[in-house]
Amino acid sequence: MADLTRYRQLWKGARELKCFDLFSRSQRLARIFARYGFSSFAYDIQSQASQDIVSQSGFYEALNAGLMLADHGLCCAASPCSLFIPISQSVHQRYDWCVNGNLRNFKVRLSNTIASNTCVLLSLILRFQPMTYLVIEQPKGSFMWKMDYFRAFFREFSAFACVLTYLGFWGLDLLKPTHLQTNLPKAKSLARKATRAAKNKFAERMRKKHERMRRAGKEPPIYYKTHVDNGTDGVQKKRFSGTKNLSRTAEYPQRFVTALFTCWAATYAATQQ
Repeated sequence: MADLTRYRQLWKGARELKCFDLFSRSQRLARIFARYGFSSFAYDIQSQASQDIVSQSGFYEALNAGLMLADHGLCCAASPCSLFIPISQSVHQRYDWCVNGNLRNFKVRLSNTIASNTCVLLSLILRFQPMTYLVIEQPKGSFMWKMDYFRAFFREFSAFACVLTYLGFWGLDLLKPTHLQTNLPKAKSLARKATRAAKNKFAERMRKKHERMRRAGKEPPIYYKTHVDNGTDGVQKKRFSGTKNLSRTAEYPQRFVTALFTCWAATYAATQQ
């Protein structure tokens, strides 16, 4: 950490970035900022191999972007969640009493390192650029919030609120309850409740979409599979696993991205008066 502090002291870059879209394969948030004339930067290893937050050079590339954030700039961080969510518990084996999971599994160790480095990066951004707005996103039930380093993060930076939304109500093909940990004012406007009416509207939208796909000769994608296991006590137990199609739901729906940008823009405009 001392080396990173020294790095910040020697850093001479320009602070002109308004959006740092961290872990964004679609780059939708960065693009909407650019569309309205605000400078932005998107970071994701699937877009560019050098943007690997686990490597030293990749971490410093992300840190440079964070240091370039102007006052009241926005950093949206959606760290990979596939090995933190309950649907993959049979693989990561995380529990409340063992949040680090199965450390014999390389992918679990890698996911832990990505999350840890992300937390360090966000901590440095707020320490060095304290007037930054952060939105940290994870599906509801993610074990990432329970990791020791994120618990310490929220103790140090206590001005964060937790907003529950459902990306399915923003246009995603799954309900996907999602937590946004954020210090962005007005972020409560992004909250959505799973009322009966809202769920019925979502179900009707998906029914019509699936009908259109079948008429076009396409089968609707399957996101989850159900498995039945025979327990040692003779009682059958159901468990679920995600299919390859589940990765498609990692991208934010355009309506949500637009709403997030609008929320930030209203806050930013108020700071310029």
